Amino acid sequence: MTYKVVVTREGGQWTADVPSVPGAHTFASSLGGLRRSVREVIVLMDDLPDFAEPDVELRFEVDEDAVRAAVGLAERREALARAEAALRTQTVDAIRALKAAGHSVRDVAALVGVTPGRVSQIAPETSRGEDPRDTLARSVGASAPRARLRGRAVAPNRNVVPNPEGGWDVKGAGTRRSAHADTQAEAVARAKQIVGNAGGGEVSIHGRDGKIRAKDTVDPGNDPRNIPG
Repeated sequence: MTYKVVVTREGGQWTADVPSVPGAHTFASSLGGLRRSVREVIVLMDDLPDFAEPDVELRFEVDEDAVRAAVGLAERREALARAEAALRTQTVDAIRALKAAGHSVRDVAALVGVTPGRVSQIAPETSRGEDPRDTLARSVGASAPRARLRGRAVAPNRNVVPNPEGGWDVKGAGTRRSAHADTQAEAVARAKQIVGNAGGGEVSIHGRDGKIRAKDTVDPGNDPRNIPG
């Protein structure tokens, strides 16, 4: 369930009301703080488990033109991220269909508009007598495509973790942040985009307690074990 939150601006403070939850009202000096506060209020007033992380959708009712313009821009960026994710899925499907129909790597690349290397990653050539499924597993298994970082091979996997100051960070194996987003959903979409561009891998989604709640595979990565949320 996604809770609709009405956000206003009063005296230098952001205020939030949740129409569907009587008594759910809070305020904060920053939007990051407001998101945290409104989730805490929803958990309390709607009698949710303490560890719950309710999804919220902010609707800004502010007279400031610059704020309205920024909100519209954020909505367009989110729509673009969703469209890019759908396009990547459609591209993978098209490549596999063309390869299955017997087209060459170079022809598939020309038709779809990607590099031959990307085609080979998604639909690797099958050795004589080898099951195509075994070829795919071998190509994206322990030797999955890896990004290069300062001369060392590193997995392109990413983690989506909460930022103590608000929002969500996308991080690699180290502590350096790859990206930041206001919502977890936006951070997950950006993490998948980064991993997909790097050749595929895993996106680990952490809760606000720091524990991994779920893992998603970005083609052509391997499905991880199911991790309880």
